[in-house]
Amino acid sequence: MELITDEDRKRLVDWQVRDLKGTPVRRASSALKLLEEVAELCYAAGAMTGEIDEVIADVQNKSIERHEDDGIFKIADVISETGDVVACLTMFTHYCRINPADTVSATLERIDGRQWHPDQFGILRRPK
Repeated sequence: MELITDEDRKRLVDWQVRDLKGTPVRRASSALKLLEEVAELCYAAGAMTGEIDEVIADVQNKSIERHEDDGIFKIADVISETGDVVACLTMFTHYCRINPADTVSATLERIDGRQWHPDQFGILRRPK
């Protein structure tokens, strides 16, 4: 089962390029947006605030101990962690009996036609 179809991957990239209007994207901000969505997923799956806080604190402490909290982009680490994220998402959708490709298609239908504006770091957000 694939996470996203080639057609939806193209639609997603086209949407980002169109609505970003040339705004540069800070890679760390893109990862932080992913964290935001994962936190929402955790709540949707029934996690409690204390559980989420504990996980975040553990990651922060590990990064500080390893001296990784330096703001430097590390491509090898990004590749490794991306693999971990995709593997975890694959297992989560399996346990929940969700076809991720179908959910991406539904998301693209939902966001199409909405107003989006890039923030100062190049993350598309809806006006509040």
